[in-house]
Amino acid sequence: EIERAMRIDPFCSDLLFETQGLCFYLLNQFESAIGSFKKMQIETRTSLFYQASCYKELGDTDKAKNFLNLGMTESGYTIEKFVSTQYFQDEQLSFALNSSLSAI
Repeated sequence: EIERAMRIDPFCSDLLFETQGLCFYLLNQFESAIGSFKKMQIETRTSLFYQASCYKELGDTDKAKNFLNLGMTESGYTIEKFVSTQYFQDEQLSFALNSSLSAI
């Protein structure tokens, strides 16, 4: 549905790119997730934290640290506070996100 929305409106809002990035993240397609987040004109707190996790999962710890520090600085959130704002039906997803970010 996201891709269809992007075809209908090629000048779509960053919200679609962020949502697409989150979908790719949940599918463990980290490079694709980063690609979607990079299309955003203005990075959000959410995109920064998820990019940090993506880069960590891809083994690029320098970029992971940079995005995590930027996310924490821009939002004023700790890792725990950010993860608490992510509402997953499956608690394992929250645990995995927290573990990924905490390992950076």
